[in-house]
Amino acid sequence: MVLQSCQEQISDLLNSGSSWVNPNQNYIEAARYLSDLELIKMQERSYIICSRRQDKLDWPNIVDPYCNNEIFIDEDFNEACDNIICENCNRDILPNTYKKQRFHRLSAYLNPEKFMNWFEGQLSDTNFMWQKVESGVYHVGGQGKIVSLIILDFCTNPTFLTIDKLKANPTVLIILRKNPSNIPLDLPIVKMVDLFFQHKTLIEVFQEAAQRGVLEFIPNTLMQILHTALNLIEPPKEKELLKLQLIEGSLYVNNIEILNKKAVACMRVFRILFEQFLHDCKKELLPEKHMLLSITEIEKRLNLDPEADPEHYIRKPINTIQRTIKTTLAKKLGLNIERNDVIQTVGWPGSSRKDHGYRINPFTLVIKATR
Repeated sequence: MVLQSCQEQISDLLNSGSSWVNPNQNYIEAARYLSDLELIKMQERSYIICSRRQDKLDWPNIVDPYCNNEIFIDEDFNEACDNIICENCNRDILPNTYKKQRFHRLSAYLNPEKFMNWFEGQLSDTNFMWQKVESGVYHVGGQGKIVSLIILDFCTNPTFLTIDKLKANPTVLIILRKNPSNIPLDLPIVKMVDLFFQHKTLIEVFQEAAQRGVLEFIPNTLMQILHTALNLIEPPKEKELLKLQLIEGSLYVNNIEILNKKAVACMRVFRILFEQFLHDCKKELLPEKHMLLSITEIEKRLNLDPEADPEHYIRKPINTIQRTIKTTLAKKLGLNIERNDVIQTVGWPGSSRKDHGYRINPFTLVIKATR
């Protein structure tokens, strides 16, 4: 049963690939409903804007008054031990102390495979005979008739949209997010959301198309009804593993130098984490079992003076490494990675987790041998 109270919001989520800032509760409920059905993948994140005049307590601390960088804040953020540094203007930000406004962003990503599974389930419920010819293209048979259903968003072979193909059977275009315009033929078009809300059934679509029949006027059998080929819609690919190397005392990720050996403070902390990572690999531990090193443990392994400030010698170097890796790989390779993809921060002292600390991320990295 479709969530009746949020039909407008469900329609927006299915029809648009946009994000919503500070959405109302109906949008959140609609997104969770579609996510439970696995039709979309939803993401909710909070963020602050670096320089914002309305944040009156923070305004005196800004470096660049025009820096509108959006900085995401994790759910387990703790200002006491987690630094936030703007990657654009490099200033430290204390969002809690200076009461910066937090914005909530809701994003919805269509799950093509699950959506096609849902659609094929609807076809099966009609009790008609049907066949998937290619991605997004179906032949449906019943009552002595055959009708072609083409889901425009998922059709990866544009030859099925040529007049030569369309004259074979009565054809219906079904659209989700693509909005065809200037189609030179009078083809029936059905919105997928109307099928989802049961405003129209596939049985009705079939019967109307069968009664209408094939196109009477066939101007040019080789002409394509859309002037541009349709792009292939693929499910999100798994993130590729990052390749980490230490070469002559410098840190490389994917063959790009991230930290030079002259960055002594950063490299000292990194080596502590790297040695623990190698130790866990030798023990053949599962990724989730890799050890987290607390600030206190890193402090011991660095043999710091008891009066040394761990903020200066440990936290700031780790933040610098995380930030440098993210910005460097984005600029040089166009990779979209998170701060935690190389050095992972897990929990904080006093959180509900029993363990907390830092480690080389065992889920996203492989070690590349140096020739």
